[in-house]
Amino acid sequence: AEVDVVALPVVTKTNGVSSVSVGDTTTYTITVANTTGATIASQVIKDPGITGLSVGSVSCSAAGSVSCPALTTSTFATGVTVNNMANASTLTFTVSGKYTSTGTNTTTWVPAAGSQIVNTATSTVGGASNSAIDSDTIYYPSLSTRKTVSAISDPVRGLVTNALSIPGSVAQYSIAITNSDAIGKVDADTLQVDDAIPAKTYLYYQL
Repeated sequence: AEVDVVALPVVTKTNGVSSVSVGDTTTYTITVANTTGATIASQVIKDPGITGLSVGSVSCSAAGSVSCPALTTSTFATGVTVNNMANASTLTFTVSGKYTSTGTNTTTWVPAAGSQIVNTATSTVGGASNSAIDSDTIYYPSLSTRKTVSAISDPVRGLVTNALSIPGSVAQYSIAITNSDAIGKVDADTLQVDDAIPAKTYLYYQL
């Protein structure tokens, strides 16, 4: 019996980090290198979309005797065909995007802290495939909130440094939010701060 041998290119993929937070931007570099010693007549290269990653752009550069395929973020996710990739040729794809709470759909994405976001690129030749995986750990910020108040003027002595906290006084509230996590970052698109106004208090200035 005869056995067909399929020579596959070497595929690598990385975004250069091992930890991410929701709201981070990222750039993946995917390389497909022909080290088989022969020309690869046809292959399909794809980088499927994943939940939580909103891809904004994709580009390609070629080295050696091979041409970049026409591609968009959509076609690269489903697969693009590359023909006649000579030995010692390399294609490098750059995919840029952002980790968001909705990603590529409208379903809210709330990954568990410490979970992995896994992204895979694949080259398929004659029904056989070679893949490269980039895996990053999800980190969240560790937030603490501190609220302080001080009277800055009172109806008896006016604007003084030691104003009395009595009815009719003007009070200044300060709210400080601190992230004590060395890795997890705050997603500015989803962070919300609420500060209810107490009864018998009139808000006249907000910074």
